[in-house]
Formats: sequence, C-alpha cells, structure tokens
Amino acid sequence: MSACDLEITLDRAEAVYATDDSIVGRICVRTSEAAECQKLTVKLIWRTEGESNQDLGEPVQEQTVFSGRWEAGKRASFPFEVTAPAGPFSYQGRLFQVAWYVKASADLAGMRDAHAERRVQVVPSGSVGRVDFGPKPAFLDDVIGGADARLTSLGLRSRFQRGRWGAVNGCIGVPLFAFLLLALVGSTVASYENIRQGNLTSDTVWGMLMLPMLGLLTLSYGRYLFRPVLARTKVGRVNVQLSSRRLLPGGEVAYTVSCRPGARLELERISVKLAAREEVTIGSGRSSRVRSHQVFEAERTAYGRAIEPGEAATWSGTLRVPDDAPTSFFAEYNELLWALEVTLAVRGWTDWYGRHFVVVGPSEAQPLTVAA
Repeated sequence: MSACDLEITLDRAEAVYATDDSIVGRICVRTSEAAECQKLTVKLIWRTEGESNQDLGEPVQEQTVFSGRWEAGKRASFPFEVTAPAGPFSYQGRLFQVAWYVKASADLAGMRDAHAERRVQVVPSGSVGRVDFGPKPAFLDDVIGGADARLTSLGLRSRFQRGRWGAVNGCIGVPLFAFLLLALVGSTVASYENIRQGNLTSDTVWGMLMLPMLGLLTLSYGRYLFRPVLARTKVGRVNVQLSSRRLLPGGEVAYTVSCRPGARLELERISVKLAAREEVTIGSGRSSRVRSHQVFEAERTAYGRAIEPGEAATWSGTLRVPDDAPTSFFAEYNELLWALEVTLAVRGWTDWYGRHFVVVGPSEAQPLTVAA
C-alpha cells in the first residue's frame, strides 16, 4: 500500500476535449504517512483496449507539478493544465478502442509510488496543425502519395498480408497445389494402367471413384490460389484513379475505373465500395490470428456489358464519406483502415478485385505526418 492516494479532478464533467483545448484539472493528494515526494508528475497517455494485443503510445506533455515533503494525514491539491493533442483521436469500436488518460504519478523516496488515471475523450475540431494517425510508420506516405500510388489487395497490413499470408502462399500454398496436381496425375495414370492390365481390385475401384473429387479439389484450390493472375488474363490492366487519397468526414471521393481487355469480356457488373474496417492481431508467434470487423460501407454498382478486344471501358462516380466517419488509425496490432474496393464481376471467370487505401481525418493546416 502506498503512503498516499491520488485523485484527478477535471474542469469538465463529460471530459470531452477537442484538439488544442486546454485540459484543466487538479491532482488531489491524501497522505496516510509522512513521505518524501521526489516529484509529482502529470502527463497524457493513450493506449488501445479490447481483446486484441495492446498498442501503447508514448506519454506527451509531461509536467512536474510538485516536489517536497508530505506530512501524515494531510490533504493537498495541485493544479495542472495540458493541451488536447491532434490525435490519435479517441475511438470506440467493436474489436478495439483508442483511449486517452490523464495520468498522475508520485515518485516517493524509499516507498511504493502512487498513481492515478482519469479517462478523457480527445476529438478533432476544425482544421488542425498536424494529425497523428498512430505510430505505424512510413507506408502511410504511399497511401496519400498521389495517383501513382499503387496499393491494391495486399494493402496496408503489409506485416500480416505480405509477411504472413505471403509466406503461407509461397511456402505452403504453391507446394500443396503441386502435390495435389501430382497426386491427380499419378492416380489417373495408375488407374489407367490397372484397367489396361485388367487388375480391377477394390483399391483400384475406390481410387477411380475418388478421381473426380480429387480433380475438383485441385481445380478449385488452383483457381483460389492463382485468382489474381487468372483475373488479369481476362480483364487486362485495370486503372483506378481517385480524386484524393486524403478524405475529410462529410466529403466526397471521385473515382474513375478503366480497363482495356485483350480478349472479349462479358462483364456482369462493376462494384465500387468505400469501406472502413477494423483489423486487430490477437496473440503472438504461430498462435497469433487476425480478426476484422466492417465499420462502414457505401457501394455504387453499375451493370456490365460486353467489351470487345482493345476497347477502352470507363466508369466514373462519387462516394460520400459520412459526417461522423472515424479517423484512420494505424498501430502495430490495431488498425482502422479506409479503402476503396473495386470488383469487376466477369461472367464465367474469376472476378477482378482491388483494394485502394485512403486516409480519413480532419483537415490540416500543415502536411500530414506520422508519429515516429
């Protein structure tokens, strides 16, 4: 048990502060025994909460409000004032939350330190200087790098999708498909030889009966594994241009989708979605898993048509960002990702799919940066 108890009181009962607002309060100290306080500090910290792995932000605006001796049985109160930061903004989601706290700490000489926290809500307000979207680093520049930035289905979650799933497809997926293909060919050849030699045993019959199932499994898995390649062979190169990759709540994004197939293309429909999705990591190592939850989705759909070889086909439109759209958030284990998802549904063939990421947040008076 510590020699003192700390309590934080704030000037606003609802504890909601917009960027650059002053967070004013007092640290109330009640001592149970005499103690030498080397320093009493107050700071702002954020962390994610939920069932996923926790991301923890660096403390900001740390202040020392007192140092000295406290006598037993005394009460004291110390004022403080800090400024609400420009992100990461508070977020209440299904899979994770971004929570801000005012934290007070008393460093007691030779005794157990005392701590207290008070939760506050930090929200955007108007145009801010620089928005902090979280500690996930450099690739964010590519998202808003202009029309030349090519971010499709591999997406922002490069650590997981490129690293983990890429390794799975490369180390397991392709060898597994090769094994299934060899098993199918080997079983077919063995069955043919047994029939040719008149050696119709029960094992041969069972093998022949399993051939259609093995063939279907190999075909389905191969189509799943190589679906991006199969889609490009039919659709050709698909260009997706956005009016901006930096979107504001309540604003709009204009898009243009174009393709020029090398063969006749029967396009059933084209779908363009603006979607927000939570993605979190739970656990570590080989036991880790990723969960996702759709937060928002707006879709524009156009009916397809027959496109002749070499013919240029173009579709344009706009999608609106909701007024209460949550700000993008990027951290190691928890992310809130916004993307424009484009699907070209091809009759009798594998659909083409691309996911082009955008960043949603308040307007900025200075260029966008990411916390180091």
